[in-house]
This record gives sequence, structure tokens and C-alpha cells, in this order.
Amino acid sequence: SNAPPAPPSFEEQMPHLSNRYFVVAMVIICVGLLVGPISLCVFCGGSRRPHLLWVTPLLAILASAAILGFILLAEGIGGRGIYYRITQLNPDGKFAVETEVESSVTGMLTRRDFQLSEPTWLLDSSAAMDENQVGLHGNYAQAGTHYSGDWLASRREQTLFGRTVAPTRAALRADPAVDGKPPVLHSDFNGLMVDLYYMDRDGHYWKIDRITDGQPTRLQPATAEEFKAAWAENVRTAPNTLDEYLGKIKPRPGTFFALGSGDASVLEPQLTGLRWNRFRHIITGAVIE
Repeated sequence: SNAPPAPPSFEEQMPHLSNRYFVVAMVIICVGLLVGPISLCVFCGGSRRPHLLWVTPLLAILASAAILGFILLAEGIGGRGIYYRITQLNPDGKFAVETEVESSVTGMLTRRDFQLSEPTWLLDSSAAMDENQVGLHGNYAQAGTHYSGDWLASRREQTLFGRTVAPTRAALRADPAVDGKPPVLHSDFNGLMVDLYYMDRDGHYWKIDRITDGQPTRLQPATAEEFKAAWAENVRTAPNTLDEYLGKIKPRPGTFFALGSGDASVLEPQLTGLRWNRFRHIITGAVIE
């Protein structure tokens, strides 16, 4: 009964727009009243009817400014988002598959085009799931690592799915157990990994709290229950769109998985004021034995 509550899932932490649509509705209604009966009867009645030529555009400009001000006050410039990333290392092929789901909510965007570090296959999964999203019928453009169009829009909730393959020499190597001592693990991965679990080719389970590149670290014995529970937590907290993929890369003998602790950008669009927070970064792959 005293167990700590389970961490929230990705869907539970997804950001959402401020629910203040009534403000926009009231602005539109007020503008309609001003442009229509109030302008005709009060501002531009009788001999002042030609004033409509400048009163109507002025009211439209004021209405646009009011809506823009509302967006800036409610969501600000840029926006905020979270991402769930999976890095699958392939030491034999010297490449890594980066898969990411990123959910964001935007306020006013000063620009919508962005660059990514590697050519990436992107899918606007929020538009694919919700036919009310403008992106479903929008314009999506890609030229190499440059993306433009409706990938991101002002005052919108959106979820992007991205995948890329990048060359890397990052790998984990394990020295075998000697004289009854646990194996020693060497990391060439550029960054800190925490809560690492490893199943060797003989089916023995190992774990370690943290490991950094260039620092050989001796593993500690783990149980099958600990190993399975840690992987199950990764699956439970993952976005629904990654369920099938996580099933395909389920740990097997000779592989490891860990949590990445770095915040280096890989697949998140970098726009002015758009702030990203890591929700979870899983690193997995084969271990060279």
C-alpha cells in the first residue's frame, strides 16, 4: 500500500492547448455586431454611409490584432513539447536507428520550416488520426534535411513520428566473467546511460546503475524478474504508436537496454521558442562479447 505511484505514460503527459475558445468566439461575435448593425446605425448611418469604406477594414484589423494578442497571451511564442526516443544500435553494421514520437503544442510561430541533422522519414500522426486536423489536407514538403509546410502550425496540438538511420561507431563490449567475478562492460556511446540491463548469450541477467563512455564498469547480477519488469515499464510508458515496434525489438540473449540521460537534439524541430523535454530515451542493441 506504500508503493510509490507508477510514472505517467506518454499520453498522460502530452501537452494541450489552453481551452479558451470562448474568447475567440466572443471576439468574432463582437466584430460581427460592429461591422453589421452597429456600424450601419451608429458609425456610418445616413450621410456617413461612405465611412464604411474605412471603418470595416479598421474593425477587421483590430479583430485580427485581438486574436493575435489572445494567442500570445494564452500560448506565447513558440511552444512546448515532449519526446519519446528509441536508439537501436547495430555495432556490426556501424549504424543506429533513431525512432521518435514527439508531441507538442504551439502558440505563435515566427517561422514553420526547420532543419534536422539527418534526412528523416516524418509522419504527422496527429493529422492521420484526427480528420479535424488541418494537416490531413495540408502541404508537407521535404528537401534533404529541410522541412517546410504544415509539419508545424501556430496554435495547434500535433504529434510527429520520425525515423532515421545514422552512421555511428557507438557500441557496447563485454569482457567475460573471470574467477567468478561479473563481466566488465565498456561503452563507446557518447553520453551517459542509466538503469542498464543486459542479458548475455548464456541467458544470465546483469544490471548497472550508470555507465559513461571510456569508463569500464563491472556489472552486477540481476534477476529475470528485474529485467522483465524494467522492460515492461518502458513499454507501459511508451506512446501507443510504438507498441508494435517495441515488440519487434524486445530484448533477447546478447542484447541490452538502458535509459539515455542526454538531451542532444536528434529529431525534434528546432524553432524559436519551441522548447523540448525528454520524456524517455531508450537505448538498446547487441553487445559485442
